[in-house]
Amino acid sequence: MREIMFGCQIHSTKEWIYWNALGLIMSVDGLNSLYEYEDRYYGSISKICGLIDSKTICQYTGSKDKKGNKIFEGDVCEVGNSIQLIVFDRGRWIYKRIGGDKFSQPIFNVHCNEFCEITGNIHDSKEKLGRKLNEKESI
Repeated sequence: MREIMFGCQIHSTKEWIYWNALGLIMSVDGLNSLYEYEDRYYGSISKICGLIDSKTICQYTGSKDKKGNKIFEGDVCEVGNSIQLIVFDRGRWIYKRIGGDKFSQPIFNVHCNEFCEITGNIHDSKEKLGRKLNEKESI
């Protein structure tokens, strides 16, 4: 069974905060220790609902990239020489090609562990994503 986990950005700081299915905050900006953040974000996600940017809420896919990073909905990945966006579509997680043809394929752990590398997230990497697309088009 896969781990159920969600993430989103805090409006003011743009830090990413992650919580589990019970709503308990697990980490801030990838750090597993919340002691530094006790006075700001401690306990349950319900305590800080007014601070989060609801447009950035994303779910963990249960897969990891080739470097062992957890892959979330909205992550931008390089798979081979194409740039892919991770989306949930028709009951499954898929890679959706950005630019070029719009071919998409389901995410399987074997593909992620071998070929996928997270390069950013659609919510905080729009400029970077545009540059990467331009670089790929000029190749």
